[in-house]
Amino acid sequence: MDNYQGEESRIILLSLVRGGGDGIGFLSESNRLCVALSRAREGLYIVGNMGTLTGAKSDLWRRLQQEMVKWECLGDALEICCFSHPERRRPVRTPDGLRREVDGGCPERCGRELDCGHSCALPCHFEDRGGHSGEEFRCRESCSKRCPHGHPCPKSCSDPCGHCPVVVAEVKAACGHPVAGVVCGLREVAASSCGAICGALMDCGHECKLPCHGDAAPHSERCPEACHRSKSGCRDEVGHPCPRLCWEPCDPCAEPVERSLSCGHEGVGMECRVDPGLVECSRRCNRDLPCGHKCRNYCYECRDGCDPCYRCNR
Repeated sequence: MDNYQGEESRIILLSLVRGGGDGIGFLSESNRLCVALSRAREGLYIVGNMGTLTGAKSDLWRRLQQEMVKWECLGDALEICCFSHPERRRPVRTPDGLRREVDGGCPERCGRELDCGHSCALPCHFEDRGGHSGEEFRCRESCSKRCPHGHPCPKSCSDPCGHCPVVVAEVKAACGHPVAGVVCGLREVAASSCGAICGALMDCGHECKLPCHGDAAPHSERCPEACHRSKSGCRDEVGHPCPRLCWEPCDPCAEPVERSLSCGHEGVGMECRVDPGLVECSRRCNRDLPCGHKCRNYCYECRDGCDPCYRCNR
């Protein structure tokens, strides 16, 4: 107290540290008591035992007691109130009672308006009272926003809304196919690519097995199906199937076949694509000559008639 002489504060809490006993020590000295009672500019709270002070035959404390009673400043408790709810007043009589007043001890709801427009639903708190910027003070009310299609946001007010998670029954894609089970917030993505099999007939006659692509790609190239045509130049009645993919050029038909040639002999092992009328028969003619001998030329050499006999030259 002596060191505080000449100093002052807006509010002073003065503990007299006397309770019971015969004397009150320096509290009976008027000069020291004058210093103790005159340091506050706006509020002075004294904690002490008035019975001990007045029972010590101190005329000064008896006169102070009379003034306190007159101005109703004497009581058995320290009355505290919430900064935000001053109508809530609570008397504190013991140190334990003061410790129970955590964060101001106000049981009211905070109620301050947040930036989002909702009021703070937390119990009254002194920390971050003005800004409500901490993570623990973010708004936990249901979001009041709606997506462009009218669905309410299911998240908390302070969380980013993101894509609307409501599943819609069906959306028609740009290609015309219906798309079911689409999340509302992604309907534009689903409409641009439905994910169904295209199924359109390609120029080759096969169905397109690609995912639906609308008009983005023509159906004239690179069919991945097996070729359904016969090999190139095939002369077989049934047709020798081409082993390539549909979009690839067919191989010339080189299957070995047996066909009648124009001379009447059978062509064995000739390629299917070859015209029998153009094949030069490699067998001996063996036709009877006028002289009675057999023609020894190759068959293809006698297309315009046999030559004279090499033996008798007739």
